[in-house]
Amino acid sequence: MKIIRPATPMFFNSDVSIGEEIEQAKLWKDAQRCSEKRSRKLFSEWLDEMRPPEKKNEVTAEMIERAKEFPIENMLEVVRGVARCISGEHEDKRPSMQVKHNRVKCFSCGYKNDTIGVAQTIYGISFHEAVKKLQ
Repeated sequence: MKIIRPATPMFFNSDVSIGEEIEQAKLWKDAQRCSEKRSRKLFSEWLDEMRPPEKKNEVTAEMIERAKEFPIENMLEVVRGVARCISGEHEDKRPSMQVKHNRVKCFSCGYKNDTIGVAQTIYGISFHEAVKKLQ
């Protein structure tokens, strides 16, 4: 059995002029581009649905922000904006670590950190564990 293929694509009408055929071809390309964009959008929506839900061990940006807002005063004994240094590099007879704006700075050894870093130093835990502990 022999298959006969038309000389022009099937969407072209043989009763139209060449200018109209060119116009139809442009419209066809535009329709293909729109279809591709729609396909990409549908694919991204499908991909979002297929992504696994957040794992329990993951730390999100919101969790980090919440942990940074946790008051350092709840972890350290702060008197008039100063506390004993927790870095362990020197003995503190008089408090030398300034506590201000939820950050600490020791003027003796130069230790600087935020709430999460202070929790890591005090409890000896990792970043992820510190963020979860400060929730």
